[in-house]
Amino acid sequence: MRNIKIWTCVVLIVLLASSVIGYCFAITSDAYRTLDSSIKSSPYIKNRFGENLTMSLDYFGYSIRFSGSSGHAEFNASIKGTRDAANLSAILEKNDVWQISSMRINGKQISLNR
Repeated sequence: MRNIKIWTCVVLIVLLASSVIGYCFAITSDAYRTLDSSIKSSPYIKNRFGENLTMSLDYFGYSIRFSGSSGHAEFNASIKGTRDAANLSAILEKNDVWQISSMRINGKQISLNR
C-alpha cells in the first residue's frame, strides 16, 4: 500500500512538471511571439482595446507542432487593454516563418489588417 502512495505522488509530480514545462515552452515559442507582436502592433486591436495591451495564454490553450521549416500552432488566450477585454483564438502556420492564418475574438473571425 505504501508503494502505491509513493508512485501516485511521483506520477502527480511528473504530470504537474510536464504541464508547467509545456506552458513555458508555448509562451517562449516563436509562434507565440509572432502572435503577441502581431496583436500588439495591429491598429485594429489598438483601436478596439486601447493602450497597455496584454495577452495571457490560457493554461491548456495551446497546441504546437513543427518540424524544420513547417509547422502548425493553435492558441487560446485572453487579451486586455484600457478599453476592452476579450477571448482570442488563433491559428498560425509555418512555411519558413510563422504567419497567422486565422483569428477569432470572442468567436468572431477578424483580420488584423482592417
